[in-house]
Amino acid sequence: MRPTPPKFFLRFFRWFCHPDLHTNIEGDLLELYQDRIRQSGRRKADRMFAIDVLLLFRPSLMRSFKTGQKLNYTIMLQHNLLISFRNFKRYKSTFFINLLGLSTGLACVLLIFFWIQDEWRMDKFHEKDKQLYQVMQIYPMGGKNELYDASPAPLARALQEEIPEVVAAISGKSHEIFGGVLIYEDKKGIKATPKYADNGFFDMFSYPLIQGNKGQVLVNKHDAVISREIALKLFDSTEDAIGKTIAWKKKMGDIVDLSESFVITGVFDNLSSQSTEEFDVVFTYDFYDSLSEIPRNWNNDGASTYVVLTSNPDIDDLNAKITDLVASRRNRKNQFLLKQYSSKYLHGNYENGVAVGGRIVYVRMFSAIALLILAIASINFMNLSTARASTRLKEIGIKKTLGSNRKNLIFQFVTESLLISLCALLVAGLIVIAILPQFNLITGKKLGFDFSISAIITMIGIALLTGILSSTYPALYLSGFRPIEVLKGKLNISFGEIWVRKGMVIFQMTMSIVLIAAVFTIYRQMEYIHNKNLGYDRENILTIKNDGDLDQHLESFLSEVRALPQVIRATSAVGSLVGHYNWTSNLDWEGRDKSFVIDVFITNYDFIETFGISMKKGRSFSRDFGSETSKVILNEAAVKGMGFEDPIGKTITFWREKVEIIGVVKDFQCRSLYNQVEPCIFRLFGGEDNYGDLIAIKMRAGQQKEAIAHIATIFDKFNPKVPFEYGFMDDEYQALYESENRTAALSKYFAGLAIIISCLGLLGLTTFTAERRMKEIGVRKILGSSVFGVVRLLSADYTKSVVIAVIISLPICYLMAKKWLDTFVFSIDLKGWHFIWAGLLVLFIAWFTIGIQTVKAARVNPAECLKDE
Repeated sequence: MRPTPPKFFLRFFRWFCHPDLHTNIEGDLLELYQDRIRQSGRRKADRMFAIDVLLLFRPSLMRSFKTGQKLNYTIMLQHNLLISFRNFKRYKSTFFINLLGLSTGLACVLLIFFWIQDEWRMDKFHEKDKQLYQVMQIYPMGGKNELYDASPAPLARALQEEIPEVVAAISGKSHEIFGGVLIYEDKKGIKATPKYADNGFFDMFSYPLIQGNKGQVLVNKHDAVISREIALKLFDSTEDAIGKTIAWKKKMGDIVDLSESFVITGVFDNLSSQSTEEFDVVFTYDFYDSLSEIPRNWNNDGASTYVVLTSNPDIDDLNAKITDLVASRRNRKNQFLLKQYSSKYLHGNYENGVAVGGRIVYVRMFSAIALLILAIASINFMNLSTARASTRLKEIGIKKTLGSNRKNLIFQFVTESLLISLCALLVAGLIVIAILPQFNLITGKKLGFDFSISAIITMIGIALLTGILSSTYPALYLSGFRPIEVLKGKLNISFGEIWVRKGMVIFQMTMSIVLIAAVFTIYRQMEYIHNKNLGYDRENILTIKNDGDLDQHLESFLSEVRALPQVIRATSAVGSLVGHYNWTSNLDWEGRDKSFVIDVFITNYDFIETFGISMKKGRSFSRDFGSETSKVILNEAAVKGMGFEDPIGKTITFWREKVEIIGVVKDFQCRSLYNQVEPCIFRLFGGEDNYGDLIAIKMRAGQQKEAIAHIATIFDKFNPKVPFEYGFMDDEYQALYESENRTAALSKYFAGLAIIISCLGLLGLTTFTAERRMKEIGVRKILGSSVFGVVRLLSADYTKSVVIAVIISLPICYLMAKKWLDTFVFSIDLKGWHFIWAGLLVLFIAWFTIGIQTVKAARVNPAECLKDE
């Protein structure tokens, strides 16, 4: 065999050389190459051949790269559209499978797109969003550094006066869990959630004022700004509200019990659904400051501080300045950080001051799910298009013979794909409009179909991108057939091409299994959360806010409630047991050698008994022992943290008072299962008139309806100006996991859709395979093959693909599940069968899908299969 010159340079020469000169010059080059091999050897001949080719690369020898065709693209597009419609009509099953798969996938993507868009917009509607920050403080708690939006009240003024990068600063406070009642003259009171802020609040935050001057509405201590909804309820209009006097009745723990009058100076529009803040009335921070017995000084962190910064400040430098400023004015040094106000919604979880999670995790997760579902739908299109290649051999061959180049064919196939994608987009839009109300119920949002120009461009862009990506491989594959082989009916499918198609099926099934395993893991964890013994009883417990005049008659109210046959116990407390977040470090004892933070429960008698919290040592609070306001009860975690072996009877200093430990309760979980059980301390109210802000009533099972009706009557007797509103402790617990519950529901639906789309592809491939092998099926049945044998033959390849997908998906499922469960302190144990179950479910669904068509094909009469032979 004669040696040949370097292939790269030979191909390069053939590519650029003019066709009229090509043959003679190539012959001379090859002859000269052989002579050089004989004279100087192969290596030098190769080198000289490359030099000769490069020297020949000059304009006089180059071919023209202009296409000889002057195409009329309008006519070509019309032709391609006509061919596409004919193909859709001819191959109806393939068209409808592609349309259904793509439209379902696009509908999922659009829903997730609308949801993510809304998540990103939360709190970003403020005009000063990029410059609006909140001061956060790091507290050492339980061996970790926790981040809280707590700061000294004097900090706002000091920042504005001493740090030039701070344009504006205000103090504020929210008390969503307490609330109160607004009363106008003799009308029935209206429950309202307050916000407290310095003047300048409405200038800093873009909550639009309907009435009032945003720079003057919170000047005086007893000024108040109410929402449009409250104004309409109290005065039937927003215009008549300004200047009116309203009463504010509020119970704030055992600290405040007030009834004061305020002048309405402004009315703000109802809050946007994209606001994380929820309030109905804004009072001045000076008024809030007057409520509290806690001094307004640098050593107390009773405020939230908001600032507007100059453009592009050095945040790290500012953090150091604020930390040093506060440290210079008080007796301890904690680190202070600035966090962009709008970032807290998505990046709400912190470790040592650094954002490590929050709702952004779900945004990323659903973004990945959207891409996976779209990829699965696109893979269906690719597989069916390449599988149908044999039915379009003659069309491709004739077009190539008549002069159509690869570029024209690619354009045709891309046109077909884009046409299907645009049709799928229209169908997806109809699907989204139909199911959006239900989607809003699941997500708790108020999403609407966005017809803005940017949204429409985005949706069309997604559809076009999907069409182009879906058609790339089929277009290159189909346009690459050689005319001679095509017209002879030969289609040489390489081993690599077969595995590309199988690989895409395996990818589909793998992702479907991963989604199902994720749903199953989330479901089992949420079931574990809902059924876990928390150390207290939350069933059948009714909660009522101690608002209005009820506090003046609370003991009488509780006595009448306890007398009801449907009620077991009734008590009151500061704040709820569920999600409790009232803590202090103002605690001391003999031998203390470390900082110690403890959760504080200020309660009435019978609190521990009402919630079924178990005593481990000592006793609970009891009226039989006289006044017990100087007694406390600890939980096991507090006893361990304080280093006591036998705490009963010991004296500790709590809030600068000497108190005696009379009991120890078993540990219970008052926060979410993302947290460890924290040290807790119980103490009775400090005075005869202080009974807390929350009433808890334990009802008998099966008698809740009758109990609520009687309690409402008693409530109206003692508190006639306040509407009777109640909640359930179990609902409060469920609210701790609202995001997880919604994620579980959404994941369930999206995983189901992923399976449906994948199975549509399997159904299409199986149908086509059965059509192509119909004659083979007929021959096999004549030779004695059973229906089961034919079914096994047709489904074997797809079964292998699904089994491979199961094997691949198992480690992916385990790692993803473990990473998510590690965010919980308490979680389920991962078992291998959890994931195997998901794989088997997908396998059975795939068998069912394949079996529908294969059984149908296997039962066909052999004579029908062979009649055209």
